[in-house]
Amino acid sequence: MIDRRWTAKDELIDILLDLKHDLGKYLFLHLSHLTADSPVEATLEALRVALLETRVVGGKPQSAAEIWQRYRQEIDALNYSFNGRERLNRVIEDALAMHTFIQNDNASRPPHAREVQQIARRLSETISEIIEAENSEEYDG
Repeated sequence: MIDRRWTAKDELIDILLDLKHDLGKYLFLHLSHLTADSPVEATLEALRVALLETRVVGGKPQSAAEIWQRYRQEIDALNYSFNGRERLNRVIEDALAMHTFIQNDNASRPPHAREVQQIARRLSETISEIIEAENSEEYDG
C-alpha cells in the first residue's frame, strides 16, 4: 500500500482546480453567448457582468478581482514555489485588464467579442496547463 500524504503541491492543484471553476468557467460563461458580429453594447454588457458580477454566492455578486484576490491569498499562504506562477499571474492580469473596456471614461477602441472570449478562454487553458505540469512532475513527498 502506498502511503501518500497530502502535500503543498496537492493543495496547490486543488486550489487551481477551484480557481479554474470559480474564475475561468464563470468569466467565460458570461461571454460565451457572444458572436463575432455581436454589437459593441452587448459585448460591453457581457464583459461588465463577467468582470463585476462573475459569480453570485448567497445573492451577493463577486467580481473577478475579488475571486482572484481570495485564491491568490490561498496560493501565497501555501508558501510553495511552482514554475507556472508568473504565467498564472500574467494571464489573470490580462483577463482583469479587460476592465478598461468598460470604464466610462475609456475612449479607446471598443472590444471585439472574439477578443474578450479568447482572453477568458486562455485563462482556463493556462490554469489547466499548470495543473497538468504540476501533476506530471515526480511526486516530491
